[in-house]
Amino acid sequence: MARDLFISLPVLPEKSLLESVIQSFFGEAGEVEWSEDRWIVSLPGEPSWPYAALLPEVGKDYGPERWLEVFYGNPINVITRLADPYTNALAKGLAECITLYWESTLEGSV
Repeated sequence: MARDLFISLPVLPEKSLLESVIQSFFGEAGEVEWSEDRWIVSLPGEPSWPYAALLPEVGKDYGPERWLEVFYGNPINVITRLADPYTNALAKGLAECITLYWESTLEGSV
């Protein structure tokens, strides 16, 4: 599933500071790389479907890899594309971390 989480900030933090927060949030659990206008966070492992035992007839609607993107701008946009529940949970956690630290507003949901 794809999700968009928009973080509206009073003042956009410096790019290097935001990158440091993203890297600290993921630690060794994700590889953070800058690409044009966003950070791409690659996550280990293959996507998983935690509801397989409960809903075997429902198919997975995500791709073969785990990743999320963080667009630099105001608002900051934390997005997932074809993501499993684990990736969406990490995206939401990162967005909440940024929102809390910079006393900003979070719109969207995971």
